[in-house]
Amino acid sequence: MALHGRPTARRRIGIGVALAVALILVLAPVFGRPPVTAVTAPVVIARDAGPRIAPATSVVCPDDTDRDDEPAEIGTAVDVDGIEIQLEGADVALGTNTLTAVVGGKDGGPLTGALVYLTIRMPTMDHGTSAYPATEVEPGRYRAEDVSLGMGGDWLVTVEVIRQARTPISASYVVTVAE
Repeated sequence: MALHGRPTARRRIGIGVALAVALILVLAPVFGRPPVTAVTAPVVIARDAGPRIAPATSVVCPDDTDRDDEPAEIGTAVDVDGIEIQLEGADVALGTNTLTAVVGGKDGGPLTGALVYLTIRMPTMDHGTSAYPATEVEPGRYRAEDVSLGMGGDWLVTVEVIRQARTPISASYVVTVAE
């Protein structure tokens, strides 16, 4: 029970754990592979029940090195656990670009209110991975601006979709930039 409107120690710990896991999920692609790959499910905070880990249905691999499926071509819709993800990018060229991810829910309508970001890396070079947050500009349409594709060749662009109290999902695409 909270005294004088202040949260109990158990609730503060639960909130701290939830924030730490969310921070790891969001920042892991920026700094490389997550240090703990076994905990990939979001933490769910139930009212006065403390933190619980939601059951994981798949392993999230931000750099896609452990995924068996081949990356799709830009413009191709990819089904991931019943959620459809499609990467759009008109006239992708050397330099900064705007890329749009279209995300559809299981009901066929747009998936709204998700945290979406794009991670890019060039598999043939060792430049690391860069992450770009995408803003929902229309229901189910998430736009990442100023995506830097700094050299010609094939880039791997991964669309990461994080939904509240759900396991994050992702789809990867090969984007070819002319030299």
